[in-house]
Amino acid sequence: MLTSDRTVPGPGDATPDGTAYELRHDPVAFVTRLHQAYGDIVRLPLGTCNMYLLSDPASIREIFTEKPEVFRKRQDEATEKSYLVAIGGFVPFFEAARIPGYAPMMVETAASTSQRWRAAYQQKGVLNVDIYREMMRLTVEIVSQTLFHKDARADSEAVVEALLELNTGYGFDPIEANLGPVLPPIQVALSDQGTAARQRILEFVQRQVAAEVAAPADPPAFLSLLVKYMGPDAAASVGLTVMLAMHEVAANTLTWAWYLLAQNPEAEAKLQAELAHVLGGRAPTYDDLAHLPYTEMVLAEVRRLYPCVWTIVRFVREDVPINGYTVPAGSVVMASAQAMHHDARFFPNPERFEPERWLPEAQAALPADAYFPFSEGPRECAGGDFARTQDALVLATLVPHWRAKLLPDQRIEPTPQKSNTPRHGIRVSLEPLGNS
Repeated sequence: MLTSDRTVPGPGDATPDGTAYELRHDPVAFVTRLHQAYGDIVRLPLGTCNMYLLSDPASIREIFTEKPEVFRKRQDEATEKSYLVAIGGFVPFFEAARIPGYAPMMVETAASTSQRWRAAYQQKGVLNVDIYREMMRLTVEIVSQTLFHKDARADSEAVVEALLELNTGYGFDPIEANLGPVLPPIQVALSDQGTAARQRILEFVQRQVAAEVAAPADPPAFLSLLVKYMGPDAAASVGLTVMLAMHEVAANTLTWAWYLLAQNPEAEAKLQAELAHVLGGRAPTYDDLAHLPYTEMVLAEVRRLYPCVWTIVRFVREDVPINGYTVPAGSVVMASAQAMHHDARFFPNPERFEPERWLPEAQAALPADAYFPFSEGPRECAGGDFARTQDALVLATLVPHWRAKLLPDQRIEPTPQKSNTPRHGIRVSLEPLGNS
């Protein structure tokens, strides 16, 4: 028998303003505390409605797979339709059939990064870098090469510096993007430095657009489609948004991969052995990915510990039963990958880096939707296949030739934007391996 939403567990002293403050200022810690204190469904006041934090696989499956028409990404149907129309033109460029065609560009760009590292190491005899900046630079170059068909190597370092100068989040913020309409409004303004930095990034994309207008890519690229159907100005604006979103997820995943491998030499050795056995020193190809299971296990574990999108929000269109309660239409539900991926019921010793969690027999025992780094179902992230391919090929290109060692006396602090961004970067010493 279903019970009223008023009986759903939750903090009795919670207020809409308090909920909004916590979501905007320390959302991961807030969501984690609620899950630990109240269980798999938690009710909170939010604006003029209620929000329900869901933390069990069955409820997550309801949202993603079984009733996606009830749980929508935008607050009202008009906004939802506008959103779907806006992304509809992008999706074909991320379809599975296109991904193999991007693979050589991903590998070539990663190999160029390795060559740049090698030249710097030979010049100085040591190579200390912020690996977050390096992965940002690499992924900006990959997005530009694959989706724009433009070479960004001359500009990528300046673009990364501009990104880091922004004093607000530069990528997708799931709280403001999804919950902004039901949260109390706030003033978000860039400093003069941040405004100038954003302008430099936009000018970079505008140069890419101008190059496309002058000499259209053949075959047409994603940027070609934007220019053709939207015109140069709108193409630059949309291209900027897509570039930031696509690069952010990969830059963070790859950064945390280097960080975790540096602290887990046994896993690093297994990864090195697999890549040596399959590749034998040559560059990887898309077809090699099917023969690199441990590489995929490493990345799956990285995305568990540091999810690509730390939380997913949906608006409820009709009264719906969830976990024995009635959640009314007009409510908001939140599924936190950060909380689920660190739940000891599904992942024993959840803070430990263990790629073997993703062996086939271990995956078979895992409840469906306990793990959702790219969401699930018909609304799964359109760029998921792109990101999985890119991350695996970048590691397969770089890891055989380089080892990262963490430098001492630094503060490693994940902060939630779309992904878990290392707030202060991660400084490492890169050491060449073999004939690198």
